[in-house]
Amino acid sequence: MGYPERAEQLAERIQKEIQEMLRQLETLPEGALKIYRNGSYLQVNRERTMGTEKVRQRLSKDDRQLIMQLIERERIQEKLKEALRVQSAVNGYRSLEQSVREKTTRQRQRREAIAGEYLHMEPPQKLAKAWMEESYPTNPLHLEEKNVLLPNGQKVRSKSEYLIATTLSAYEIPFRYECRLDLGSNIYYPDFMILHPQTGKLYLWEHFGMMDEYSYRKNAWKKLDKYISFGYLPDDNLILTFEDKQRPLDIITVKKVIENLLIWE
Repeated sequence: MGYPERAEQLAERIQKEIQEMLRQLETLPEGALKIYRNGSYLQVNRERTMGTEKVRQRLSKDDRQLIMQLIERERIQEKLKEALRVQSAVNGYRSLEQSVREKTTRQRQRREAIAGEYLHMEPPQKLAKAWMEESYPTNPLHLEEKNVLLPNGQKVRSKSEYLIATTLSAYEIPFRYECRLDLGSNIYYPDFMILHPQTGKLYLWEHFGMMDEYSYRKNAWKKLDKYISFGYLPDDNLILTFEDKQRPLDIITVKKVIENLLIWE
């Protein structure tokens, strides 16, 4: 039997004892026995309150039965005070124990709920891999330009995109190539949409490969402005790489970008 059950039983027993003592007091005469000594002389009084006045009654040996009843009354009253103190302490403990028990129960239920959710939750890496393998709408334009074959059978449009895709795969970072992205009334197909395998954060990676051409640069800045206006910010959730004829994209740059923005996220 635990302490809460013992406290419950004790509270019930004390309550019964208190009720019995109150019943006994009702059968005894009112008042208190007061004894005064004056040298060798003893004066025995019965003192009680009647209305708003205190009444003192001198008792003699002939009032032996009344004296014994007043003594018994005093004994029961002292016992009643003790029982009430114990009852107050027990009830205080029961109240505190109930509060602690309810709080502990809530905490346990919260832990169980979190544990249950965790146990039934797919690992982030598995979710990210499933996200990559799901079918998604891709860029339907200029399919003839997709002529660079990836190891997984997918085709991309350039050697630079091949370099990015294969490096992402080497780091086991899931991505979607040219996945449709609706930004307001405009539709875009960013080169790579990336789902971080640990955090679940979504990134866009745009590679601008002909920055030595004016019209290309103009369209690139226009696209970049649209991305930023919809909350895709460079070096946060928008990854940007550039090249021109004199400075082609290389594996060192790609690895550095991935390690700085994705691996150490």
